Amino acid sequence: LLQSVSALCKREGTAVLWATHLLDEAEMADSLTLLDKGRVLFSGSHAAFVQQGGGGGFQDVAMRMLGVAGAV
Repeated sequence: LLQSVSALCKREGTAVLWATHLLDEAEMADSLTLLDKGRVLFSGSHAAFVQQGGGGGFQDVAMRMLGVAGAV
């Protein structure tokens, strides 16, 4: 579904606000905003997210930003 929506957006030149708790879906976004308990922890590009989060894999960065115990 996400690939179909992405293709439609590119073809039509439009945008979609996609809210998800699934990190593999979020990782595919052109830009993202990470929220925790109503607070914006990050808003920007995928590259900026990884850089601001200390590098590494997308999911590792998200876990660190969220303060998840045992995050790499």
